[in-house]
Amino acid sequence: MKISNDSFEKYGTSGRVTCPKCGKEASLQLMRANNGLGMMGISIANYNHNYFALCENCGALYSLDEDSIKKSQKRVGMYKVREIDPEGLTYLQTLPLK
Repeated sequence: MKISNDSFEKYGTSGRVTCPKCGKEASLQLMRANNGLGMMGISIANYNHNYFALCENCGALYSLDEDSIKKSQKRVGMYKVREIDPEGLTYLQTLPLK
């Protein structure tokens, strides 16, 4: 029986920010990876969160520390938009966009 419950979910979008990789201004797609305990698809406790940002122009994937993603947040309508400081982005790799 599997007792781990790992998931990957969309976490919102950033405000307009200049991508360090391509130099273009874009909204970054924010994602969160969760590791935790659960059974039969039901999450009991999440104990590890990793945050990622993806540039919509060039496909650059960045990691974010938890402090930088929770620092500044505002709502535009019913959507959460997070202000991301480009200094807090750590480049990981470029993903192919279709």
